[in-house]
Amino acid sequence: MDLYVSLSAYGGVSTRQALTVFAEAGVQKVELAIGVKPDADASIAIQTFRQQGMQFRAHHAFVWESRHRPFNLALPLNMDYFERMADWLAQQEITAYSVHPGQYEGNSRSGRLCQREVAWQQFLANLERLDAICKQRQIELAVETMYASSKESGQRYFLDCLTSIQALRSARPDLKWVLDLSHLNIGWDDRIEERLKVIDCIADRLSEIHISDNDGQHDLHSRIMDKTWWIPWRERLPTGIPIVLETRLNHLPTTAIRAEYERVRSLFS
Repeated sequence: MDLYVSLSAYGGVSTRQALTVFAEAGVQKVELAIGVKPDADASIAIQTFRQQGMQFRAHHAFVWESRHRPFNLALPLNMDYFERMADWLAQQEITAYSVHPGQYEGNSRSGRLCQREVAWQQFLANLERLDAICKQRQIELAVETMYASSKESGQRYFLDCLTSIQALRSARPDLKWVLDLSHLNIGWDDRIEERLKVIDCIADRLSEIHISDNDGQHDLHSRIMDKTWWIPWRERLPTGIPIVLETRLNHLPTTAIRAEYERVRSLFS
């Protein structure tokens, strides 16, 4: 079983510092992500550790240069950045890249019509263009299942419910997916059957699975425990799919990181 650790699990330091800690803890599979500090050394550090045998996947607005560039796939975007990013991924021989689906205005405080359909069409168009960019470089693109936002936020993610996931599955049956099990704990109440339907809906198209825990209200990336909702259902997950651990590991000694890594690995053995 391929168990990766997300760089978001050890944020607040440079890429080189985080990768050094992971390497010392015996972690050789890492997903590039947000959380680490953007700096001019990031790209060189990734290349150095790759040459030493570390394997990488990449996720959304990951850090690879000195400037961090967040983006929303539900808005018009300049694709030049993604061309450069995909070229860099190809140079580093990183062949898996995943994204969040983007956010749209979920309610209208001013009384105007919600722009959900406009945002949905923009999301589909951006996804098609990004997929083409990735395919030209033999990079597999996948999109992640999200969580329900609070009504007060005014913003909602696409793919935050079974209906939205089914809509994209219908529109892009060829697309690969990232299943985030912790996201299915936020805003889904006790609808276990609906959560399991999400797993079944995309099981045959999975690129990777993200795991952590939370309080059911916020995406806390907390430690996986016996009470974590998906523990009794993990045998329902397809086998042979890379798993990405997103649990917060900041400031832990390497011995504790190694122990947690092995503990989580044992959950899927």
